[in-house]
This record gives sequence, structure tokens and C-alpha cells, in this order.
Amino acid sequence: MTDTATAPETNPGTLVPEVRLHPLRARSLTVSRVRELSARMRRITFVGADLEGFAADGPADHVKVFFPADATGSTPDELMPRTEDGSWVNRPDPALVFRDYTVRSFEPGSGELVIDMLCHSHGVAGRWAAQARPGQRLGVLGPRGSVVGPFTASQYLFVVDETGLPALANWLERLPETAYVTAFVSIEEPEDELPLRVGPRTEVIWLVRGRGHGREHGSDGAVTATDVLARAVAQAGRTVAAAGSDGWTFVGAEYSQVRAVRTVLRSELGVARDRMDVSGYWRAGQANFDHHTEIP
Repeated sequence: MTDTATAPETNPGTLVPEVRLHPLRARSLTVSRVRELSARMRRITFVGADLEGFAADGPADHVKVFFPADATGSTPDELMPRTEDGSWVNRPDPALVFRDYTVRSFEPGSGELVIDMLCHSHGVAGRWAAQARPGQRLGVLGPRGSVVGPFTASQYLFVVDETGLPALANWLERLPETAYVTAFVSIEEPEDELPLRVGPRTEVIWLVRGRGHGREHGSDGAVTATDVLARAVAQAGRTVAAAGSDGWTFVGAEYSQVRAVRTVLRSELGVARDRMDVSGYWRAGQANFDHHTEIP
């Protein structure tokens, strides 16, 4: 594994993200453009009058996107989110199909919401993303709020899989060039790498978990993402410890991956709870997973 850069020692300071609440609104949006970013990632741009009042100020802000059950075309009205007085009123409906996605960008002047979606064959959202084309309509709920920063730490550690790549890209575009940054990114194949803004003190380490890429393999020939990310963080102990003393750590990936990484961070490397933002973006085998689910 590539050696990671370590920042000079500094005195610990207070790092508190700013939380901005937004009115919860349900929106019906239309695809205007689709662009290929990598072998499995597509950039979907949405437009629509419902974007009036939309706000997403933080690098990891997310929305819930509602899909047609057959993963093709537009989401029918009966599967769209509905809100009343700031509450999501049809949440209990078992027919709804939704997933959490990071807002890659939104510029009020352009009236365009950009979301990067991973294409795969084992879920409604991934299959829809693979066939997405202009003119199709989806439901979008949120964001309920924004978590902004912190952007003043001397050192940052990011630990993500493909689903966390949009948030990582947002962070890298917002951080000052003076910050020391180490990012571990777990991907299925080398073709899943994305171009990222990399400053002079930034190192991005791509961890390929697919077959035949120099990793230890299980009985089925595939190394789990849990092993890849947790091992990488453990092996980078000195850098992680430095980030924990006067830095910020962000973890966004599959639930079991995140749980394993957080155990390494806290139990083995002593990173304090208030120096990290840890979130399970999805959970293997569970549809409609809420990324706010607590990680025990």
C-alpha cells in the first residue's frame, strides 16, 4: 500500500459542523441529461419547477430518490413521496421504492440538481440508473437539513466505497489546499475510478476488491469490502492517529463496512467520537435502508 502523508503535530481544536435545517418537501423532477462518469457511475441531471426553494449546502447532504418498481421509465404518481406540514405522510406505504443519494451539486441559478448514480443489476435503483434517459420523472424528498464542514481541520481522513464517492468529491472541492488529506476508496474494479480534485497534500488510495487484483480472496474468490477498508485503516494507523488528534474523519459506505471501520478507528486507534462523521449509506440485503440507522 502507498505510504500516506502525515501532517505536522498541532494543538487540538474544536471542530463542530454547522447544521442548517430545511423545510421537508416532496418533489417531482425530470431527467434532463445523462453522462457516463466511469464504467458503472452515471451523472443524472434533474430539472423541474419543484426545485424552487431547494437547498443543499453540505458536502454529504442527501435526498431520498423514489423509483418505479420495475426500474424503467418514470415513477408513477402513487409511488411518489407526499408531505403535509413538513411531514412525510406516506412513508409507511410498503409499495414505495426509494434510496438515499448524495447531492453532487445544485446551483439555484441553473435550476439543476445533479446526482451521481451507481449502475448495477442487483437492485431497482442500480437497474434504473443503467437505463436512465432524458424525459423520465422521479420523486425526490429532502434534504431535511445540511451539515456544513468542518473545513478548518489540519488533516482529514476519508473512508468510502462507490456510494460515498460523490460525498468525497464534494469534500475535496471544498477543502483548502493547505489541508492534509488521505482518502481510502473501495471499488469493485479499476474501471470504477473517478477523476477527483486532488490538492498538493492530498492522497487518494484506490482499493480494488474484485477478483484478480492482488487482494486476499475468500472461498468465492472475492474479498469483502469490509476487509478492504478496515484493513487499510488499521494499516495506516499513524496517519489515522494524527487525523484523530487534530483532524476530521468521514466514513460513508455499506453498513457492515462502516461498522468495521468505526471499530478500528475507536477501539484500535483511539479516534474520538466527536472527531468523525460515520454513516452507513446502504446495507447489503436490505431495501429502503435509512442511512440514519444507528450503528451499535
